[in-house]
Amino acid sequence: MNNRFLVLSILALTVLPARAEAPLPSAWSHGADLKPSKKGYAALRLPAAVLDRAATELRDVRVIDAAGVEQPYVVHQPSRAPARWADVEGLDARLETGATVLAGRAPEAPVDGLRLASPEGEFLKSVALEVRENGAWKTLWKSRPVFRARSGAENLELSFPARRLGEFRVRIDDRGGAPVPFTGASLRLAGDSVPMVETVAAVVAAREERPFETRLTLALPARHLFVDGLAVATPEALFQRRVRVVTRRWAGAETPGGRQIVEDILGETTLYRSEVNGVRAEALFVPINRRLDVREIVLVVTNVDAPPLGLTSVSARVVPTELRFSSDGRLLRLAVGFPGAPAPRYDWPTVDAAPAPAALGPLVANPDHKPPEVAPLLDGPAASFDGGGWRYRAPIDIKTLGVQKMEVPLSALVRGAVDGRDLRLVRDGKQIPFVYDRSGRYHDVALELIPSKNAPEKTSRWEIRLPFEGMPVTHIELNAAEALFSGPCG
Repeated sequence: MNNRFLVLSILALTVLPARAEAPLPSAWSHGADLKPSKKGYAALRLPAAVLDRAATELRDVRVIDAAGVEQPYVVHQPSRAPARWADVEGLDARLETGATVLAGRAPEAPVDGLRLASPEGEFLKSVALEVRENGAWKTLWKSRPVFRARSGAENLELSFPARRLGEFRVRIDDRGGAPVPFTGASLRLAGDSVPMVETVAAVVAAREERPFETRLTLALPARHLFVDGLAVATPEALFQRRVRVVTRRWAGAETPGGRQIVEDILGETTLYRSEVNGVRAEALFVPINRRLDVREIVLVVTNVDAPPLGLTSVSARVVPTELRFSSDGRLLRLAVGFPGAPAPRYDWPTVDAAPAPAALGPLVANPDHKPPEVAPLLDGPAASFDGGGWRYRAPIDIKTLGVQKMEVPLSALVRGAVDGRDLRLVRDGKQIPFVYDRSGRYHDVALELIPSKNAPEKTSRWEIRLPFEGMPVTHIELNAAEALFSGPCG
């Protein structure tokens, strides 16, 4: 029995890989074993768990050998190259029977996109692209939509497989309506191929219908993902919507009343599904092309006077992030999770060879981790409050301990500054710091409608009374008993 146990123990010892003995630095919260497949140039695709633990710009990622020495690396991040457009010089525009024709010559380089310019405010046209080959005109594609709507939605760019055009002409179908002036055209120079992407779900955490727009709060699987863009799915047969993707952050400067929350635009475009001359076309992708330091983003769909757009799902196209390094083939450790870490500075040579893949073990907590001490938010000296200059105040009922969230009452909004600079939270004569979120929520407020006795002939006039003078109003919605009617209102 003892000999058998000894043999099994020896076998177990011989198959276990050698571990990197040096412990992780105590400032890093998590680590994982990093095993290159062979000596030389290696690459590790960072999983979502590592990216989520990392600090901004991945500045806390470290590769450590068995002696506890940092090993140099470089972050390899493919991305879309910025679009380069070349204006078509000497563009010739002329009217033919049932069509507007724009003729020009393309640059010698391959192109993969066409963009038209027009001062017209609202239109929908079908476009065809033709090239001259061997003295004859050849249609590359046709029945592609270009449009501009009063809602702000527009599509004046058309993509196609990269090729050299030479002499070309754009034929705009006018058989369905009056001609539209087009004042210019540009061609997009073909760039590098689109990077490889992985599709992950962007879970709809909340949906809010506001006047003129729908806001979808989307939860990504991790922070610090490099997102190429969002793809949406909708059952709507025909639609046009201007959309934008935003993220919320604290403003850099602190105001006397508190810190502000603002929204940054990550990407915007027009989503549409249309049918022109019996040919259906759609665009359901919102380009972003950047690393996102947040898990939560907001997709804002501008509806104006159209009904809310039905969206069944949203997915994110993520470009993988690689860590590339040189290895002697022995086990290394990957450390992550130190928000205060400075960005490393390594001398990294240019390497033309293809890297060999490396494997990463499970990400585990560092048993020696000692998180930095953080002072409690409300401890320490607080500014005194002299309330002599404030005309209004109201009590706040706090039922539980911890971080609080409250909505500023309408009575305070109408009496205070628009940007909230005169708001104060006070306890025992001391000011309490807070964050002021101005993105806000919308509420329906019933208004008193009083018919006017002095209305001109054939005109109806009502007096609308607001609950408070100076109340912020985005729009007024009227309900009428008549089923069908129209007329100017102002």
